[in-house]
Amino acid sequence: MYEDWQKNILNFHTGVKPKEYYTLQGKINLIDIDLVEIRTTLKALKRAKKRFEESFGRVLFDVDVKYYEELLERFLRKCQDLHQEETEYRIKLIKILSLRDELVTEIEESKRQLDENDIDSLLPSAGLEARYVVLENKEKLLQIIPKLYEEKSVYDDQLSKIKEDLKQAISLSSELKNMLLEVKEQLTLQDVIKSQASKQVEVTFDEQINELLLKIGELDVARTQLSKEIAKFEDKKRAKEINDKFKESLKFAQTELGIKDPKVGTILQYGPISKSETGSRAPRSILAYHYALLKTIEDKSTSPMLPVVIDSPKQQDPDPRTTKKLFDLCINGLSTNSQLIIGSVSFERETNQFKTLIMTEKYSLLKSELYNQVYQEIMPLYERAALS
Repeated sequence: MYEDWQKNILNFHTGVKPKEYYTLQGKINLIDIDLVEIRTTLKALKRAKKRFEESFGRVLFDVDVKYYEELLERFLRKCQDLHQEETEYRIKLIKILSLRDELVTEIEESKRQLDENDIDSLLPSAGLEARYVVLENKEKLLQIIPKLYEEKSVYDDQLSKIKEDLKQAISLSSELKNMLLEVKEQLTLQDVIKSQASKQVEVTFDEQINELLLKIGELDVARTQLSKEIAKFEDKKRAKEINDKFKESLKFAQTELGIKDPKVGTILQYGPISKSETGSRAPRSILAYHYALLKTIEDKSTSPMLPVVIDSPKQQDPDPRTTKKLFDLCINGLSTNSQLIIGSVSFERETNQFKTLIMTEKYSLLKSELYNQVYQEIMPLYERAALS
């Protein structure tokens, strides 16, 4: 879903493609995801149906309906009895095993405490009271542990009884299996059930496949309609105008920054443009690209211009003349319609006409004594923006 996200962001913010385009594209992407999922399910269903038909063919015959109805009724009744008994056994088994495990844990804990309550482990300085407490605890544990083993033995007996009951349930299951194989005129109850099951499974497969095909048709129609709508927003003439504006601003910035033999390209050619200079001159190519991008957004886009923040434009320690060009380009070109914030260790031009913050305390942007005052000013604005 996020393929070509950089390209999409650039096209949106520069005005090449409006927000309506991406709203429609998002809907198309969601439809494509649904189509992939549905077609995968459809393929799996068709494959399963084919395998079913190959391994579980239909059984066609005439039967004594009354006889097999009675036989089937007996079979179902036995199945219900077996299912109920097995369920009860499982519940009992889980409950007793849980109680038995708790006892085993308690026994192990008591044995551990018994080992710890050893009078020989006391320090020689231990008094009579401490020795008495140890002996008293040890006596209690010696009384408790045998009782716990007796309770565990009761649960063990109950578990053995349940295992015996399960054996009887297995015997009942064997009886049901024999009923399936009971033959009357070369036809078994298993054959009857198999035939009816085969028919029902085929009907279920067909219903699900038809339902998926109908859904695919609906999604294809919706996607076609969205594709027609999105085509209205693909304006090649406007895209050319915006890229021409970008190239114009790029050439201006490259000239101002003294970039020799610059690479001029479109908005989407960041790589070739930013790599037109190497070494200490490379940051100027990157700055020229972003300058042109911001000027294009300012002139051609409907997106609101947010504050422009430039952190440390003096990369690779350029000479004073080049540094002045950097600041002149940023301040003169980007501060007209936007709030411009520049962070730098020094400036190579006059900045008295601008609001300037000079950091006097290392690693600190705000003096601690002003924190509460600024907090009271900023938080109402933040809350208003968050709730708007």
